[in-house]
Amino acid sequence: MFLKMISSDFKQPRLSMKEIIRFTVGDWSDDGHGQHDHVLVESSHSVTALQEAYFKSCAKIGYRFDHGSYNLPEEHTELPSLLTKYGDDNIPPYFMDIMKKKGYDLDMLIHFEYDRKENGGIQHVTPEDVIPIILWVISISMPSSWEFKIVEPVVLPQFNGYWDNNLNVQLGYGSYLD
Repeated sequence: MFLKMISSDFKQPRLSMKEIIRFTVGDWSDDGHGQHDHVLVESSHSVTALQEAYFKSCAKIGYRFDHGSYNLPEEHTELPSLLTKYGDDNIPPYFMDIMKKKGYDLDMLIHFEYDRKENGGIQHVTPEDVIPIILWVISISMPSSWEFKIVEPVVLPQFNGYWDNNLNVQLGYGSYLD
């Protein structure tokens, strides 16, 4: 299974969900390394609500985790990015420090193995690590009632990429290595 995780610290659903959303990690457009995976997330909120929360959260934290600019707000594309270039597979300590100083709860990122938390950052982010990170970003701007879980694959609404008018970007491009 693509995602081996998620620890018991990760938010688990209590209510019945309403929508299953497909997230794509990597180069879905096949204009670079061509490697990508799909992850399904069952959510109590719509794909549009999650996309809007992603943009809001990126603006709040001052970073983005997507590669692309097609049909995106200029203020979003001007943000510095993480995990977006080939081989860009680290979340640096300064990012974690900034998030702590801004008061964001980093508990959702705790499932990363201790030996990969080097100097306060997360080293060697893999494709299977990307969606928990993106869900953490989204959670910053979602209501506390938002519930989600990662589910087995089926064909469903797409969160990003594949020429979507709302979020036509690549997530985690840099997390793939040869």
